Amino acid sequence: MTSHQNKIKKEKLYLFKGYVKYLQTTGFPGNADDLITDNLLHHRLNFHWDALQSLRFVVEIRNRIHWGETVKLAGSFNQNFGELIDNNDIYDMSVLVIDKKAIVWHAMLDRAYLRFSKNKFELTAGRQRINWGVTLIWNPNDIFNAYSFYDFDYEERPGSDAVRLIFYPNAKSSIEVAGKIAHEKEQVVGAVLYKWNKAKYDFQVLAGIANADVAVGGGWAGNIKNAGFKGEVTYFHPYKNFSDSTGVFAGTISCDYSFKKKVYLNGSFLYTSNGSMHADFGLLTNLNLSAKTLSPYKYSFLVHVLYPFTPIFTGSLATLYSPGDHALFLNPVLTYNIKENWDVDVVGQIFLSNDSGKYQDVSELLYLRLRWSY
Repeated sequence: MTSHQNKIKKEKLYLFKGYVKYLQTTGFPGNADDLITDNLLHHRLNFHWDALQSLRFVVEIRNRIHWGETVKLAGSFNQNFGELIDNNDIYDMSVLVIDKKAIVWHAMLDRAYLRFSKNKFELTAGRQRINWGVTLIWNPNDIFNAYSFYDFDYEERPGSDAVRLIFYPNAKSSIEVAGKIAHEKEQVVGAVLYKWNKAKYDFQVLAGIANADVAVGGGWAGNIKNAGFKGEVTYFHPYKNFSDSTGVFAGTISCDYSFKKKVYLNGSFLYTSNGSMHADFGLLTNLNLSAKTLSPYKYSFLVHVLYPFTPIFTGSLATLYSPGDHALFLNPVLTYNIKENWDVDVVGQIFLSNDSGKYQDVSELLYLRLRWSY
């Protein structure tokens, strides 16, 4: 076997990739006199090993070093910043390498699983992401790994310590059975998902237990002419005192379209029956997130427009609006590709309230992010 053939064989067996990111955050909580700055150095290493033709071993490590005023302020409120960001699932696969009042270094296994594939079956066990969502912004079907729209710096999104079995009856359908390990009965998540394709649409239905609820839902993805058309709905009902409890309905619908001049437009709507018309605005980012609590508001509307000014320079703006309180969130983003594997982003997050009939700044955040991928 030649050296070139050996190289190809190794590339098939092993995969190392990752990135290093530096993120600086500048916050303007009300006025510029209260300027707050924070820093994050983030390194991710992804290792995939195809031990056998049918067996894959995956380990992905997330290293984050935080320093700045937010780290220090946590101590002023008798909170430990390291514990606040130590978001493991059931098993503790993390370590606080440095846990000081001014700097915190947190390392964790973000993914760690074995995947066995044979014929029409695929079995995955360990910390993994079980993504049952269909739409781009909100995912009521994502009962295992709900994520926050505002957390833009976590592209991989959270994972779960779980077991997942997929069976493919044919090329157009699949059946999934998944279970998330838990210490307490109220934290158990286990469900069945069936997917199929019909009339150029992808459909899915799910049923199972999500924490302390029975969950039943479904979704679709297709096109109306040249526009994408997607949606998800899930109904949650407590299984304790089933006949006496009130359930929660969460549903979202979205349309997206790419114009000839390369402009991309997405419009999304979210309804949560347990939401409020007059919610606490701070809950937008501090909500105890799950598939049934994707927003503190009953109604949420989002419009996202993206335009590539050049092949290496892109701008976008997402605008989220909730009636009742008329809460408004603006999310402008500029992305520039410096060179191969090097990108820089400027991201704004502006939260505006309208309590007195006039829009006022609740919080303004400006992020500068430099990323090198390898």
